[in-house]
Amino acid sequence: MSVYNTFTIKYNYKAGGLFNDNSISMNNGTYMPPIGYSVFRMTDEKQCEYAVLQALNAGYRLIDTAAAYENEQAVGCAIKKSGIPRNELFITTNLWITD
Repeated sequence: MSVYNTFTIKYNYKAGGLFNDNSISMNNGTYMPPIGYSVFRMTDEKQCEYAVLQALNAGYRLIDTAAAYENEQAVGCAIKKSGIPRNELFITTNLWITD
């Protein structure tokens, strides 16, 4: 199967959110925002939380994190503080082979 069969770009106009006009439709019917915010190399917990909260307030709905970044708690706190329902967010994480 080619990568082109894995997902399709679909217009999904929803109220709110700067970056959720064009969503990627996955094979299982899940929609994923095409633009996300990564917290890679954010080592300061407070700065990470603040940055994620600002990204969410700006309209980002895809947050990329990983256990190896050691800032997942800050991401969670920012999500909670944002008040955005969890079903409106798409959170990705990365695993190492040892995980």
